[in-house]
Amino acid sequence: MVEKTLVAVNFRFVYSGSFSIHGLYDLVDKWAEEHHYHKEIKDHAEHHRPDGRELHYSIELWKQINYQVVAIVRFTLDAKRVRDATITVDRRKEKVQHGDVSIYIDSLLERHRLHAYEYKPYIYFFRAIVDRFIYKNLLDMHEGPLAADVRNLYDHVRTFFQKEEVKRIP
Repeated sequence: MVEKTLVAVNFRFVYSGSFSIHGLYDLVDKWAEEHHYHKEIKDHAEHHRPDGRELHYSIELWKQINYQVVAIVRFTLDAKRVRDATITVDRRKEKVQHGDVSIYIDSLLERHRLHAYEYKPYIYFFRAIVDRFIYKNLLDMHEGPLAADVRNLYDHVRTFFQKEEVKRIP
């Protein structure tokens, strides 16, 4: 049985303009590698519409903290009206995309306790009361670093799009 706790929820970033989708993918991969997260692609879809492409990209970055606790960061990208474009930067042509991007980032901690005595109904009830009101359990010590990692990823994505905006201004 798995116990899940949401840590950092509703980190949302919205951008409209030119961007490099491959640059964003590389940024997330590099960030995951630097912070020792494993990447698992959950969903990747692309639909062609008359006004442009729609992209949906969902990944989970996870890290085993100890034998019971797993930290998970969910990264979801939704892009609408995406069209390919070519811009000139420093006398060199770059292939970019132009469209509306929405990025959602949230995180959770999973505690795996298989065959643990705590899952008998009466013990589970008393354990929940103690964890909630008297003594915080082992998950709370990992919430701070996970929230800091989510904020760090959000800041990296935000600066990536700010650089993309500066790049296209002549």
